[in-house]
Amino acid sequence: GVPQRAVIYFQNIVNTRKKLGQNLALSYEEYSNLAGSYSRMKNFIQAEKYLDTTKKILQENWSREKALNIQRLRIGIEEEKENFKEAYYGLMAYQQMKDSLMSNESMAETNALLEKYAAIKRERDNQILATKLKTQTLLKRNYLLASLGLSGILFTLGLLLYQRNKK
Repeated sequence: GVPQRAVIYFQNIVNTRKKLGQNLALSYEEYSNLAGSYSRMKNFIQAEKYLDTTKKILQENWSREKALNIQRLRIGIEEEKENFKEAYYGLMAYQQMKDSLMSNESMAETNALLEKYAAIKRERDNQILATKLKTQTLLKRNYLLASLGLSGILFTLGLLLYQRNKK
């Protein structure tokens, strides 16, 4: 049947990758499919064996999708065994894991946005401070020039008055 052909197909891929010396992690999909195929064939010992291999791969190359897939495989094996109580508990664990991972992902996205906002705010604050500093510098310069100009005018008036009074 179909599961037997799938086992042969995926086993050939795994064997070829082993001969080529490729990393075990590259065969994650094949091991996962082998676990599912053996489960459908009611060969639960082989299904568990390949499920364990997918867990080892997950430990080396963790990903959210792989973790959820392994939990779904566990549920499928329990359903095939007609162990519905364990399948139900597995489904509950799957949903909890999925919600937790989604929550962590959302939290990470939120933190990234907050960091981006803080960086933009700092940049804007720095621009405002630079503008204020430039304005203060210009005001000081203008006051200095105005003071010098006024001093010059007063000096000139004083000099003119002195010369006028001297005549």
